[in-house]
Amino acid sequence: MKTVWLQRKRGRGLAGLIADHVKRCGCGDVCTLHCWEWQGYQHQQGYGETLAIINGRRERYAHRIAWYAAHGTLGELKICHRCDNPPCCNPSHLWQGTQADNLADMVAKGRAVHPCTPRKLTADQVHAIWARILDGSCDPQRVIAAEFGVSQPTISHIKAGRVWRACRPVLESAAVRE
Repeated sequence: MKTVWLQRKRGRGLAGLIADHVKRCGCGDVCTLHCWEWQGYQHQQGYGETLAIINGRRERYAHRIAWYAAHGTLGELKICHRCDNPPCCNPSHLWQGTQADNLADMVAKGRAVHPCTPRKLTADQVHAIWARILDGSCDPQRVIAAEFGVSQPTISHIKAGRVWRACRPVLESAAVRE
């Protein structure tokens, strides 16, 4: 089992890499209460990023490297946050699970908006949009979108059946899908 870290200060191991880049609470290495936030580069979603090669595989997320440093294994499972704080690298705030486990955790904590939940339109409005699409007036999607206070891609998604499938009319021709 070969572990290599890519870091200016070589020789401190993965635990040293994490220790050099997290802001701790002052409770010490055994703190299970507070988050240890990554102070280095952060991904646009807030996850700490660096680079380590663990067992021949590139790992870039700091929380995955912190898990490996604490537990010695990664496997194919996701490393999930109990604290829901993406830059956190405290191993006591992390757990291994599948993507389904992580999504179930998100829903259980009330952080999920169901992807089929409409935000701006009602079913009646979507039916009216479909009437405009099918009436043969050839109004551009941007014009229809402006009338309903949504973006043009929203109209495109409705037309393509990516959203509001339940309101999609039964079509005799596939011409509307194009």
